[in-house]
Amino acid sequence: MADVVKLRCNACQDFFKMLLNDNWQQSLYELARREVNNPSQKNRYIATYEKMRDISPEKYTVNDMDLTIISAIVDASANNKYNSMKKVNEYTRKALIAIREDRNLNDHSDENEEPDELYLRGLLALCNLKNFIRTVDKHETSIEDIERLSYRKKYNAEIDSLKDIFDEERIELIQWKKQIDKDIHMAMESNNPSYAWEETRKNYMDRAWRVDHEYDKYDEFIVKSSDNGIEAAHSWAVGHFIIDKDYVEAERRLYMWYNSKKEFHKNEVYDIGERINDLLKQQYEMTNTLQEIIEGLIKKGFKISKTEKGQFKIDEK
Repeated sequence: MADVVKLRCNACQDFFKMLLNDNWQQSLYELARREVNNPSQKNRYIATYEKMRDISPEKYTVNDMDLTIISAIVDASANNKYNSMKKVNEYTRKALIAIREDRNLNDHSDENEEPDELYLRGLLALCNLKNFIRTVDKHETSIEDIERLSYRKKYNAEIDSLKDIFDEERIELIQWKKQIDKDIHMAMESNNPSYAWEETRKNYMDRAWRVDHEYDKYDEFIVKSSDNGIEAAHSWAVGHFIIDKDYVEAERRLYMWYNSKKEFHKNEVYDIGERINDLLKQQYEMTNTLQEIIEGLIKKGFKISKTEKGQFKIDEK
């Protein structure tokens, strides 16, 4: 998404440069000075106002602008609050609103979404940007034709290039997911599934740490193996989600781990206890599910006590 953000910002800045009259900075400073006292507009102008105060209005350039202030000035011009630029056609304003909404949606994402969702968001943003470029060329006739033609040619090429990169990455992602599914299936269908899966896990880990350093792929293999009910994968999945600070999902995987076995070795019980302790150290509450796991292990004959610090200790069976 970072590439989309940069391209979108550059396209809006270059569009804005074609609109401005001479001495536009001082007029913008006066507009910003007024609007920072307007509660409904303050957030749109405050960064520009402070920047202009820091460096002086005449040193402020379009390259200092982001989409928020560009959109605000276009709106101000439409409402006759700012007259140091060419008027923007209503179709162009609507196209600008669409990419502004893309910005508000995507730039505030924590990017923990699935890769497919990020791909679709990026693709939609590029489509909306291409529509904006075409709308500028078609409707902003106050801008010289040669300028609009050059603008359209430049950004259409950059949009298409970025879309090609997105498509290549998505194809690679689909191939990777198929490879994970294939490796998991082969491990599950082998004569010794536990051994086969562990060997496959080690291969994924070695590749992540020593070859391509794409650790997310190793994590995806672990989580998908857990999704497929591979007993040995549950413990690794618990650790992954604790590191990822998704404690609710870590608890769910811990319960899957507990329910996947009828008999437990002491070292397995110790590992379960440590994972519960890890959750409690993160101020995660002792839920009914966690209590059920502890009580179930006690019923199976394991001695589990609680330390003064509220941690669980696995004693000799």
